[in-house]
Amino acid sequence: MEKLETQRKRLMEAAIKTSGHRLLLLCLMLNILLLGLLIGTSTLGALSQSYFSYQAEKSAELIEENVEEILADKSLENDQHSSEEAEQEMHKEQPNTEAENN
Repeated sequence: MEKLETQRKRLMEAAIKTSGHRLLLLCLMLNILLLGLLIGTSTLGALSQSYFSYQAEKSAELIEENVEEILADKSLENDQHSSEEAEQEMHKEQPNTEAENN
């Protein structure tokens, strides 16, 4: 009877140690998983930040090119308008000089 009691105590101690080891192993695996998620998340964050910086730079370049094109178009439009006005002024002055000559 005493042998059975001793054996039962040993089995209980072994079960407690085994469950403790299992719990410790489970916690270790969970920590490794969380660390992997943290590393993956930070890497993904860095990559997305780099990508968005690249996109912002490209957008700024495109905007700058568009502004330059718009300014060039406006300048050309103003030049044409000025030359048309000058031409109209010349046509206005020519009849006056012809009338003076007659």
